[in-house]
Amino acid sequence: MKIDALDISFGIADCLIEGGYDNLAKLLAAMRHPEELLKIKRFDKMSLFEIAHQLKKCGELYQG
Repeated sequence: MKIDALDISFGIADCLIEGGYDNLAKLLAAMRHPEELLKIKRFDKMSLFEIAHQLKKCGELYQG
């Protein structure tokens, strides 16, 4: 599943794709070490919060 299929803002999706997280499997793996995601340019704690919220809402395999 591609990242842009999640209900997240275009800006956050763009940051993730530019950071190499272009699919849900990569994102779920990265959520185990969120400090790595925070190293992405223009990606901040609010972006991380939005992603965590959407993953929980979607009921994907994320347990955060």
